[in-house]
Amino acid sequence: MRLRPVPAAIRLPFDVVGSRYDLTLGARNCEIFSKKFSLRINYMQVSIETTSELSRKMTVQVPEEKIQEQVTKRLKSMAGKIKLDGFRPGKAPQSLIQKRYGPGVREEVLEELTKSSFYEAVRDEKLKPVSGPYITHEVTAEGEGLRYVADFEVLPEFVLYPVELMEVDRYVSEVTDEDLDAMLLRLRDQRKTWVATGQPAALDDRVTINFEGQADGENFTNGKVEKFPVVLGSNQLIPGFDQELIGTVGGTHKTFTLEFPK
Repeated sequence: MRLRPVPAAIRLPFDVVGSRYDLTLGARNCEIFSKKFSLRINYMQVSIETTSELSRKMTVQVPEEKIQEQVTKRLKSMAGKIKLDGFRPGKAPQSLIQKRYGPGVREEVLEELTKSSFYEAVRDEKLKPVSGPYITHEVTAEGEGLRYVADFEVLPEFVLYPVELMEVDRYVSEVTDEDLDAMLLRLRDQRKTWVATGQPAALDDRVTINFEGQADGENFTNGKVEKFPVVLGSNQLIPGFDQELIGTVGGTHKTFTLEFPK
């Protein structure tokens, strides 16, 4: 991934304060301004502005000397591996290596310095971002150093209320014998099994039916409903349906008329 000297939208994954974040490189305007302060961290100049209660705007400047130092170091480490026409491996002039590979190496260095400088500034200021920053590169041209703006949000600060000043209501629930009996009946009902009897259906029996319904000559059950379980007396269906099934046996065919509730 390469950086360009104009604002571009690029996401760079990196680690910040023990958590995984993404750097988003791109243009963005910030219209809120309030508290602002500056500091110098090792080789870079950092300015941090509080744009809202949880929002921060950080401007970072890295001098050209730091960039050139990293570019030169990287080009020298590459020199022994580079093969150029007309030169034996490792014998190409440094000026030629700089001309051919310098711009690409500079882009890589800018990318890494953006990530590392943001990490250092966040760590040294003890900031805790809740999401990846939105990065706008303002200066990247050779000879001018690096300057970018990072917009991000931080975790809010919490003030712990003294425990000795807290009031807690303690609720006590009483479990009666009736509560226990009701729960036992419910659990038993949930775990009951059904056994085919061959006897006429009675109240509380479960029957499995196939049926279809019509109103004014039109089917309202979307065709035939098959293998539908009904517990007689549970009133799963419209009023009167269960009663029509009491006394039926397997294989029974029955037609009956019911009124829909209004």
